[in-house]
Amino acid sequence: MEKSIYLNSEQITQELLPQKFGKRGMVWTGILAVIALFGLYAYYRQLRYGLIVTHMRDYVSWGIYISNFVFFVAISLVGSLITAIFRLTNVKWRTPLTRISEIIAVSAIVFASLIIVVDMGRPERFMNLFIHGRIQSPILWDVIVISTYFFISILCILIIPVAFCIHTVTSWLFATTYRPGWDSTNFGAYFISGAFLAGSGAVVVAMYVFRRYYHLEKYITELHFEKMGRIVVMLALVYLYFNVNEFLTPAFKMKESEEGLIRQLFIGSYAPMFWFAILVGMIIPIFVLVFKKGRKPLPMFIVGIMVVVGAWFKRYIIVTPTLLHPFLPMQNVPATFMSYFPSWEEWAIDAGSLAGALLVITFFVRIYPIIPIHETIIEQNEKDESK
Repeated sequence: MEKSIYLNSEQITQELLPQKFGKRGMVWTGILAVIALFGLYAYYRQLRYGLIVTHMRDYVSWGIYISNFVFFVAISLVGSLITAIFRLTNVKWRTPLTRISEIIAVSAIVFASLIIVVDMGRPERFMNLFIHGRIQSPILWDVIVISTYFFISILCILIIPVAFCIHTVTSWLFATTYRPGWDSTNFGAYFISGAFLAGSGAVVVAMYVFRRYYHLEKYITELHFEKMGRIVVMLALVYLYFNVNEFLTPAFKMKESEEGLIRQLFIGSYAPMFWFAILVGMIIPIFVLVFKKGRKPLPMFIVGIMVVVGAWFKRYIIVTPTLLHPFLPMQNVPATFMSYFPSWEEWAIDAGSLAGALLVITFFVRIYPIIPIHETIIEQNEKDESK
């Protein structure tokens, strides 16, 4: 157990004010900028030549862009977990984590909206969603979801039911689409539990990075990693349960329409990615974090990376294999329609969006205190008065 450290208001203010980038910060920013610019170049090629530069075709019409969209939306849910739910339940140790989670949520939701525009292919037609939008269109609902979530984020407690509704609607965009693997009433809880896990993993990674490179050991303590470790274990168990629930029943029945998809996920070409997402994103983190030593900062950082990476691959698995297994067999179509692997332009745009989100977080940290100063001072005064 860490000893309590006395901190006066002046010291807290001085230590938590934004710091200038050092050499490592400049290198980090430069690398992210290069990746983002490369993504912009790939997007320029897509604008110039059209979606033909991607490997999306008639069957796989969503691909890596929608996988990335769902990933960003999932990460953004952490804002409602840390800021709203923790505040509503009066979790005292949340203060150093609130702004971290809010910054992650805002950057994720911004790039989720940009990915939708990228996926449209023709951004100049964006206004048609509002002028000629059809309620049956998943894209229209994506725009409604993102816009609502972005503007409601400032209302804190009210964001809880809205966030749940928004992530449920996102899951319904899949569940109400007539495809094997998506015809599930489990999808709402499945998506929400996975979003909470992915967002918590992202916060853990950010906690470790900011704690180490901004020397915030007095404010983001081992107690915070201990508490977040317990939360991540609980969320991983819940998400693992919904994964078992999602695949056990169709795997037991093995209906003809589902059989090809399930075999490809379990033992086929997508099996390595599927089991990687399950093992690395859920099972291994559970086994690491149930032990007290696993909830120390460094192991938590590694587990956080595993959770986030596993979450991205899980979203890819949700989207692509299903689209390659329509209810009606693929017949009399070009061979390229029967498989999908993203083109370099798709990978570049995807990497550029991830780098862009990290750039937003980086600049937020440079401009604003990563830990709320006023709330930290109030908490320290309350500790002093209780002694």
